[in-house]
Amino acid sequence: VGPNHPNTLTALHSLANSINAQGRHAESEQLYLKAMTTRHAVLGRDHPQTLDSVASMANFTHSQGRYAEALFMHEKAYESRVKVLGADHPSTIESLSGVAICKLSLGQATEAQPALQQVWEARKRVLGPHHPNTLASLNNLATCLKKLGRLPEAEQ
Repeated sequence: VGPNHPNTLTALHSLANSINAQGRHAESEQLYLKAMTTRHAVLGRDHPQTLDSVASMANFTHSQGRYAEALFMHEKAYESRVKVLGADHPSTIESLSGVAICKLSLGQATEAQPALQQVWEARKRVLGPHHPNTLASLNNLATCLKKLGRLPEAEQ
């Protein structure tokens, strides 16, 4: 199979997730980076698996408090996923959510709110109103509205 085979890269990506879950962040970051860069070289920038690696790297980077760096990666993943998968694909919606959450983390609630609204509406439409991801999106939107001082809207 070899080190650059798509199945090997999927295993590397999964290993990064497992090691990260164990709290071995420096090691997992290197594995995420290797999976992302190798997938980019082998599969291409806009391949869905490459975009999965970009999104995972962005999520990891956000979890380490590097919000501006994570925002950049989430924006790139979102832009590519819209082109490759379409705006209503769950992975595309997840990337838009990542963009919005990064903006919230950076204190940019005004910029995050429209994206959070869009994520909630898209998930209601695509996943249904009671799906856990839809409900999480509603919670994120309410949190943002609360930060903006729009408590009556947040309570709805």
